[in-house]
Amino acid sequence: MVQQIAHLPPAFELLPRLLLLLSDEESDCEALARLIRVDAGLTADLVRASNSASFGGRYRSVTVQDAIIRLGMREIFKIAVKLIASPALEGVYSGPVARLDLWQHSLAVAVGSQVIASRTSYDTEVAFTAGLLHDIGKTVLAQKHGAIYIQLLDECRSKNEPIREAELRRFNVDHATTGADLLEDWNFPEKIVNSLRNHHQPRFNRESDRLLAITNVANSLAYRLGFGCGFPVETVRPNPSALAVLGLSSLEIEGLEERTEEAFQREREPLREPAAVDLTDEETNLRCA
Repeated sequence: MVQQIAHLPPAFELLPRLLLLLSDEESDCEALARLIRVDAGLTADLVRASNSASFGGRYRSVTVQDAIIRLGMREIFKIAVKLIASPALEGVYSGPVARLDLWQHSLAVAVGSQVIASRTSYDTEVAFTAGLLHDIGKTVLAQKHGAIYIQLLDECRSKNEPIREAELRRFNVDHATTGADLLEDWNFPEKIVNSLRNHHQPRFNRESDRLLAITNVANSLAYRLGFGCGFPVETVRPNPSALAVLGLSSLEIEGLEERTEEAFQREREPLREPAAVDLTDEETNLRCA
């Protein structure tokens, strides 16, 4: 299943703004980079490209900033245009993936991860990336199982049932494992892969598990702020083991809720723009000529 995924589509909510940037001759590449930063699909595709044989170096890219430095803005525009113009996306956006509605939760976990990382002297951009990508396996499962998977999510929301448990019963695999396998196949760094694979059931054994702890606690924080599918019991309180790794208390995490909410609203600002104009295949090709 993982090997059949050629790319991950950008969130449906970002398409108007992305198309507007690509069609506007006066838009700058930095604006595009800011938009890419808040989308899991675009981030994964961009970091994957920067770690490919064509661009890969001695060290693997971890964040969008790493990928931008390695690829250059021209290549970023080409990747974004390719994703939007790809015929493969026609079915994606008219089908179940368009209903997946992951973006707000993923962004909330990303900014929560960044806020927590700033309190624990951890790289905030790495934490942001891990949080943004933590549920990317749901996109893979939606592409594979279509309406059946969306129905499963709807049932979990109505029953307030943990999605992971329902996935395991229905598909014998969960989104955490699926997402981790995908990013591992795409040559992402091990610490990012680990943070995806274990963010629901973390086990802490080493220094690299700090990122896993950040992702796990930020996921809980996002649910408490109302960004998530229902309110699973496991997210009611932060994981004590994760807090111990980070040297934080539950009270301190509660104190970060307002900062996370404010950061979430700031990250949404680039999207509050006029509706996009239509962009033909010919026009998208010209933008990268």
